[in-house]
Amino acid sequence: MKLTTLSEGDIQIIFLDGRMDLANSMKTESRLNEMLGEGVSKIIIDFEKLEYLSSSGLRAIISLEKKLKERGGKLVLASMSETVENLFNITRLYDLFAIRKSLSEALAVFREG
Repeated sequence: MKLTTLSEGDIQIIFLDGRMDLANSMKTESRLNEMLGEGVSKIIIDFEKLEYLSSSGLRAIISLEKKLKERGGKLVLASMSETVENLFNITRLYDLFAIRKSLSEALAVFREG
């Protein structure tokens, strides 16, 4: 899996590409924790190119959401494939997260206040 980031002002956008399985979800979680340690409090995760999300990957995202909320930050998930969106629905996590259909809609969440 490939993880790339882009800064849009004080918003950090994370692009996930490939398969987020057990092996690379731990690396991803470590990178996310580094970002939190650097003071990042506004994060968008773009799932457009993510082909697969394992339960360990889902756990990493839930952990990030919890840590951001504790710090007064916000996480928005964007551009989910049907497969990833179904996973969030099946696990009943869809309502736990701010989820938008596109990256531009996710950015608007932060710009609206």
